Amino acid sequence: MKYNKTIISTTLATLLLIGCGGGSGGSNDSSNHDGTYEEPESYTLFMPKVESPNTYECTLDNSRTDMYTLKSYFSNEADCTTYANTWIENFTHEDSPTIDREQQQEGLDYINAIRANIGLVQFKHNKELEEANRLHALYLKDVHSTFGVNKTHYEDNVNYPSEYYRGDSGTDRARASGYSPISWAGEDLSFEEVNSISSIDELLTAIYHRQALLWNWVDEIGVGVGSGGGNDFHAEGQLFGLKDDNRIGFLQAISTDMVCFPYSMQGGISRAFKSNESPAPLPDIDYWTGNPISVTFNQMKVDDIELLSFKLYKTDRDDDGDGSDSADIEITNSRIMSVDTDPNDRFSKFDFALFPLDVLESKTVYKVIFKWIETIGGISEEKEKEWLFRTRE
Repeated sequence: MKYNKTIISTTLATLLLIGCGGGSGGSNDSSNHDGTYEEPESYTLFMPKVESPNTYECTLDNSRTDMYTLKSYFSNEADCTTYANTWIENFTHEDSPTIDREQQQEGLDYINAIRANIGLVQFKHNKELEEANRLHALYLKDVHSTFGVNKTHYEDNVNYPSEYYRGDSGTDRARASGYSPISWAGEDLSFEEVNSISSIDELLTAIYHRQALLWNWVDEIGVGVGSGGGNDFHAEGQLFGLKDDNRIGFLQAISTDMVCFPYSMQGGISRAFKSNESPAPLPDIDYWTGNPISVTFNQMKVDDIELLSFKLYKTDRDDDGDGSDSADIEITNSRIMSVDTDPNDRFSKFDFALFPLDVLESKTVYKVIFKWIETIGGISEEKEKEWLFRTRE
């Protein structure tokens, strides 16, 4: 899968070509006789900062601060309007799972409930991504059976040919299945899990794969469809798609300032991480550890983050109703990961994780205290966030 996406903002400047004629010829430019120049009219498309856009403004005034600037430099209002209507149609379009509809819908509802509680745009299902996902799962099973190899995110039709091959990368496979227009597609992939919910649960314990499920700049998904039984092989994937880079800023603008998982007051949290993620976030550990706690800041809303402390406590908040209330006990056998300590260079300066090195206790309430300094527009402020979550049995 692709974990980080470098977002490049390009400012388009109007370039006026001024010709200087010689001899009897003259110049043909946009200058006035007094030597001044007129910039051509340039329309800007503004979208409301709401999850489902249904209105927009195409205007020459680019000073709006209550709406998101989606795209500028249209030469006329008609082109701006056409682009806006197409963008809204693509953004709001969704369909229903078709292959194993009940199971896939359960998985979609499950991850969307999590995203909604965190403050992220919910995924819309896309049948082309679903089809690319299905064929990739069949490819993985086929080459496992034929060649005895365990492929993951990339297909290889030269060394491991299969009738199910549709492209090397997730983007290639999405495009081959009709996902268009396309900017990028990437996937999460799990093995051994028997349905969409268990697959998503497993992926959420793996920090890099969790990040993908909780990205704030994608909003379309093809929900996993397993490769089926037989030969003890099962692959379950989630394929994410991005049609237009202009969606990135809009989705980030309407997303929460920080993504915390587990989120505040979340229950039923898995207790363990199997330490089998690829690439391995804990390469020196080959046993089960506790489910990591992660924090990711919205890079559109903050310029810089300095971590002050990241602590996890076992606590008794009378969750069992017995009237007891013991003191918090800090989980000190842990490891903090940031951009400076990530062994695989997948974290940005906005990403942080705390790994308990022991499996968490069952049916237990834990408290997280996260302290940081954030810088926005040159102004720095110290902040703190505290929240609780509860593990499953």
